[in-house]
Amino acid sequence: IYGDFEIYGDGIYSASVLFDGQTVDENIPVDDDGKFMIECDCGEGLYTVIISQRIGDDFDSYSLDIYNGDFQLAGYSNLDGRTLMIKQIKKYDRDVAKLSLKDAYMIKDLVRKPLSQVDTDELYFWDKIFENLDESFCAYTGDFGVVTYKFNRLGKVIIIFSPCGQVLINAVGEEGEYEPLIYNTDRKWLLTDRSRLTKREKITSVIPVDDDIYEIQVEIRR
Repeated sequence: IYGDFEIYGDGIYSASVLFDGQTVDENIPVDDDGKFMIECDCGEGLYTVIISQRIGDDFDSYSLDIYNGDFQLAGYSNLDGRTLMIKQIKKYDRDVAKLSLKDAYMIKDLVRKPLSQVDTDELYFWDKIFENLDESFCAYTGDFGVVTYKFNRLGKVIIIFSPCGQVLINAVGEEGEYEPLIYNTDRKWLLTDRSRLTKREKITSVIPVDDDIYEIQVEIRR
């Protein structure tokens, strides 16, 4: 289980993880970037994560719970028909910097794609972890779109889940080519292509969401 939280201020933090009310692990160190990791036999279901801060010094201290939240853990191998919500897109080298999105974005109707049908030479990526897709990776295709009053489809995407939790999302073109998602800095849009942009925006206001710079965080829904 990997945890990634935004924590502001200096301090000593730890995490506890519970499954079905039973303690899985506790007093897990949380690093300065708000991340922790534990190894366990994880089953699908509802997990509770508690983040605590140590108050005081070595002679007189106590733990104060500063966060308590529930998370539904779903295995990457069984997501057919599910929906992914784009929670945030943040820079790896910055604690809090992230792309500001005007609207909510989701990927609907996931369909498992055999890895034998994924040509890594055609995928758009920079992180070398995606060079060799073995059986520990999972690939899906789905409909990417923006949610305003309703779901508005923008295009087709392919999603690759790594065994360590990284998420790679490529837009799939009309001829099956893979391209990065693009971000419009003026309108705060996330897009699969440049067709909705003006000529000026196509030149001055577009950046690719490169996987070695930006971490895409998603939430799995029914």
